[in-house]
Amino acid sequence: MEWFEVLDAVSRLCRRWGGGFRIDPTTAVRDVLPSIFTTESTLSAKDFLESLANQLPVLDFGEYRKKVESSLDSSKWRPPAENHLSMSLSFALRRLILADVISLDGRADAGDSFRLTGRQGGAWIGFESVRLINKESA
Repeated sequence: MEWFEVLDAVSRLCRRWGGGFRIDPTTAVRDVLPSIFTTESTLSAKDFLESLANQLPVLDFGEYRKKVESSLDSSKWRPPAENHLSMSLSFALRRLILADVISLDGRADAGDSFRLTGRQGGAWIGFESVRLINKESA
């Protein structure tokens, strides 16, 4: 089963049960880390996010994500600010930090930096690079 089929099935189940759901890509991100960090243990934030988007096109900067976002009603959905990640990817990266799988390093105001986004769009930490700390956990 493909990822888009799973998301559709989950969406339909949640509507049937009358509740919302939160997208949590943590496991998917963790699963592709070995294919992103093949030779280096540290990547620039931009290189990491581009590689992640190629592996998981439903996430930030991915082709599928771009197509979906371009069709959304701007009066009902607001994209993250420039260089801010979506809340779902931000939470996934934060969970991987707390599990000592990755670290986000650098400042938010230099080079190609990005920021994690928290609830109500608030900015969390900024980073310029991503380091794989624990290959066994990835």
